[in-house]
Amino acid sequence: VMREAEAFDEAAALAAKAARDGQARPQGCPGSRPRTFAAPGNIAAAPALTPLLSAADNDIPDSLRARTPSWPIQLRLLPPQAPFLSGAHVLLAAQCSGFVLPGLHTDWLQGRIPVIACPKLDNNGDYAERLARLFAMRPASVTLLRMSVPCCAALEHLARQAQEAAGSHAALHCHTVRLPR
Repeated sequence: VMREAEAFDEAAALAAKAARDGQARPQGCPGSRPRTFAAPGNIAAAPALTPLLSAADNDIPDSLRARTPSWPIQLRLLPPQAPFLSGAHVLLAAQCSGFVLPGLHTDWLQGRIPVIACPKLDNNGDYAERLARLFAMRPASVTLLRMSVPCCAALEHLARQAQEAAGSHAALHCHTVRLPR
């Protein structure tokens, strides 16, 4: 479409931008908003974090209710300063581990904040930055659960580099899930 347009007014555009910058704008998917559901013993309840479910969701069967203390769990979606990481025990797990370990929730997740990642499918440069920010939040400990496949070794390598880059003294415990031969 061809039409006449007013001349660009840079001062007016900058003034409009300045006015917008002072307002909260939606950022991304509302499902990525950080929230906690249960407060494990070492995590203070954060009033700014809200649960996904409301009292109106009572008709959801237990088999479809999430059993995670926080959201989001995907490393790519984790906010840079997720408040639930400070002082927490974190489970940094390879995405596959949740599907191959039937006791993941009972054996590994109890009392830990879950964070999942896949170094084969995602950008490792981005992971290095995100993991450094995770360690900068000063978690009490990080338990890394990775698969025995070669590509998963990168997750452990990235976590160790990030811990060093952040100057973190959090305990880092690495465990490898062995696939059957």
